[in-house]
Amino acid sequence: FNNMDASVFPLAMTMVGEDLGLDNTYLQILSFLPPLMGATCALVSGQMGDRITPDRLLRLGLWISSISLLVSSQCDAFATLVVARACFGAGIGIAFPNTGPCIRALVPPARLTQAFGVLAVNVAIWTLISPLVMGQLLSFMPGGWHGVYAVVGCIGVVFAILQTVFIPWFPAKPPCDRPVDYNGIVWVSLFILALMTRYGVMLQI
Repeated sequence: FNNMDASVFPLAMTMVGEDLGLDNTYLQILSFLPPLMGATCALVSGQMGDRITPDRLLRLGLWISSISLLVSSQCDAFATLVVARACFGAGIGIAFPNTGPCIRALVPPARLTQAFGVLAVNVAIWTLISPLVMGQLLSFMPGGWHGVYAVVGCIGVVFAILQTVFIPWFPAKPPCDRPVDYNGIVWVSLFILALMTRYGVMLQI
């Protein structure tokens, strides 16, 4: 999902700006908001993955990100698009730290390296072809970027359904005695907030 969005939004920034009447400051906010939200939520998700089974967090993240993409296709104002893209980044941040633990739990140890290799190849191939595919869709899809985000969101929902149906539910974990690192989460979140504020001021200047 992250690769699909990273391919679509940079190509569609001009269309989004024209449709919603946004200048470069607001477009850059829409661009860097998902990775910053993802980084913040990944900290919390990584901590919670030790207490909740990773498959549940992976499902939650996939559903949040895919539904957020569908909502993005219907946004006609900056405020709603900001919320949708922030939720998309949060979903990616929840799912990403729990992908590896799910793979390790499902794949036999003898084939684990092969599984991660296949995953890396798929990501690399999609990174190469997705800008071409998304560029063509933006050129020919009715509705422009709205239509492309609707297609990408539907693909995400299909993947979320397949993951929910076919990946088994893991047994519940025993209680974890290790405390949550709230201080680390707060400090990193404040750092990211300061970065966002500084970047926004620089864009306005």
